[in-house]
Amino acid sequence: MIDGSDSDSDDGSDAMDIDPPSDHADPEEVDNGEGDHHDPEGSDQESSSDEDTLFCRTPAVTFDEASDQLRLFQYWESLPAPRLVPALNEMLRYFQFTLLGGVAARRYLRWRVTDQAFWQAANLQQPFMHFVEGQEIEGTLQVYADLRHGHPPGRYFEMMAVDRRRVRGFMVQLYGIPNEVPCRSCEVRFRSSESADHAGMWPFFGCRSIPGEFGGICGNCYFSITDSTCSFRDPRYTHLRARADRDPPLVEDITEGNSPLINDITTVNSDDEEEDDE
Repeated sequence: MIDGSDSDSDDGSDAMDIDPPSDHADPEEVDNGEGDHHDPEGSDQESSSDEDTLFCRTPAVTFDEASDQLRLFQYWESLPAPRLVPALNEMLRYFQFTLLGGVAARRYLRWRVTDQAFWQAANLQQPFMHFVEGQEIEGTLQVYADLRHGHPPGRYFEMMAVDRRRVRGFMVQLYGIPNEVPCRSCEVRFRSSESADHAGMWPFFGCRSIPGEFGGICGNCYFSITDSTCSFRDPRYTHLRARADRDPPLVEDITEGNSPLINDITTVNSDDEEEDDE
């Protein structure tokens, strides 16, 4: 087992069918049950009173029947959203979220950048910005974000808008390829998520790195700001890093073929003037 940083687990959702949300949903159906909840950004995340109010721990949500699909949208709407965070709406202009079928159903959303202007809006740091300037979106692997916090403009997306360091993780996840084995942190996340109330590896599915770039650090560790302890920084594990010349290439469990698109749920806040009263 390769060394690295441990991380806490997070909650996901159980079975549901996917349809557009209803305008007549009963807000009482939102599951506000308590459970063990851990911050996906890891123990190294600096905290502040502002962040504590924005990213408070939220209750677990479980979906057991087709009719419970409405709870998903109600639950998302019930979460506090820092709509006045600079760059949030601008980033959403170049982004798409999609619910999935297949093996990713009830576990992950698909994240997609629709225009390279996203990176400028997200204020991506150098040298990562320099890397994406010469890249195309087409041909990249699909990015799957944990269903519970990956919605628009959910906690993960808000985290990127608040702290541009996290955008590095999404960029690496998008342009990277699977490592030969998961790093220690990703393995811990995955193993700790093996229960009915957990979605799986988070914040993104799969431990990916960009071959030859950024010290081999994976996207999940960058996003969680635990990049300093990612296993693949250690030269002893260079042979386990992602390799572009691997033949045959590694194939992840969740792919475009077995997780078809079900429903585009991208929303862009057009009511900017509504939130000016504070």
